[in-house]
This record gives sequence, C-alpha cells and structure tokens, in this order.
Amino acid sequence: MSDRRKKLEALKPKIAITGHGLPMIGEELTNNLQKLANNFEQIALPNHSKYLN
Repeated sequence: MSDRRKKLEALKPKIAITGHGLPMIGEELTNNLQKLANNFEQIALPNHSKYLN
C-alpha cells in the first residue's frame, strides 16, 4: 500500500469541501474516498506531467 493511500485512508473526514465540485458528507464521502484510495494512481495522477518524478 502506498504512503499516499495510507494517509488518505487515515483521514476519515466527516465532510469534504474541496474548492471544486460540491461538498460531500456521509456515505457518499466515505465511498468516494475509498474508491480514490483504492485507485489513487489511476484517478489522481496524470499520465504526463513534469512534476510526476
């Protein structure tokens, strides 16, 4: 498990207001954070970027 995934799973927030998109709470937030943690490299990292390495 990557360090990013461990950190993300450890947060366990009750509400997320990110500055983009709609705020999330409850089961919707829990499910989406779990999905992001399980698929972090595919969802959160761009395929090409000068900042990847």
